[in-house]
Amino acid sequence: MKKHFYWLVTAVVVFASCTQSEVLEMAEGRAIGFGSFVNNSTRAVTEIDKSGLTQFNVFGYHGNSWSPDYVNIAVTGSGESWTPDKTAYWVANNAYEFAAYSNGNEALSDVEFAPANKTLTIKGYTVADKDLIAALASKTSQTDVSAYGTVDFNFNHMLSQVKFTFTNTDSRSYTLKISEIKIENAVKTATGTYTASSIDWDGEATGTYTFADIADIAEDGTHAVDLFVIPQRNSNLNVSFKASFYDATALAIQTPLKEGTFTANLNYDGAIQDTEKGNWTPGFRYNYTVEVNADDIDDEGKLTKIDFKVTDVDTWESTGDTSITPQQ
Repeated sequence: MKKHFYWLVTAVVVFASCTQSEVLEMAEGRAIGFGSFVNNSTRAVTEIDKSGLTQFNVFGYHGNSWSPDYVNIAVTGSGESWTPDKTAYWVANNAYEFAAYSNGNEALSDVEFAPANKTLTIKGYTVADKDLIAALASKTSQTDVSAYGTVDFNFNHMLSQVKFTFTNTDSRSYTLKISEIKIENAVKTATGTYTASSIDWDGEATGTYTFADIADIAEDGTHAVDLFVIPQRNSNLNVSFKASFYDATALAIQTPLKEGTFTANLNYDGAIQDTEKGNWTPGFRYNYTVEVNADDIDDEGKLTKIDFKVTDVDTWESTGDTSITPQQ
């Protein structure tokens, strides 16, 4: 599926420079330097932001025959002090193509970059708790190597996020636990391709996304859990969870007064710009919200009149509102 995305921009940092001995050796050549741009944000999941980026890996090729300068080479550092594991030098009268990625500040082994069609391919990627970002950059041919400047990357998030927010208006003297929150039969391993115009994911294996338990949503009325997910069709995906209601006596013996396991469809069919109907889109965060109270769980463990919504709650991209109803 084709995925639109946005460039997320902050400030340039320079990653490499040449020493005097290098300048002499390379006959006035100039070391290739890099700059990075990444969104500065904070989430419950560990996103890569401006302050948190400590490593990305780079590919670089030049000339008509695409001679390699970098092949999955790490660039590490912090702030404005960065060092690539290999130093490469500009060659005048050559065009360049570059690609970079970071998997939660770690490298991946099965990654390829095709400079001719400007495509970065990440093979057999299994989503975990890491934010995957990627970028492309080009340099036109220059007769003076000093005119190339730095290679500036605009990194973009390749994954989506799914968040579940549970709210509650019951008395705080009760305990309402939400557990076994999971999405089953969803794509967890896929091959991703990143180009100048799209991000595409080709699913290879399905699995279960398991979210953390919430000990008590009645404690302060609102609790949330979230995960990174592979962008994919969501129209046939469901979330299931267990709601367990206790008073003080029931909690002491760990025997709920009421309990039920429930399922809701996760279809997002909004029409927000640059999202796709029935899909989780890269760089977008989908927050499914639901209010759960003890009165919503009948004596047979069924939920009554509970709706999930997809709501815009953060600084990623707006995802609109869609109601869905959990069922036992």
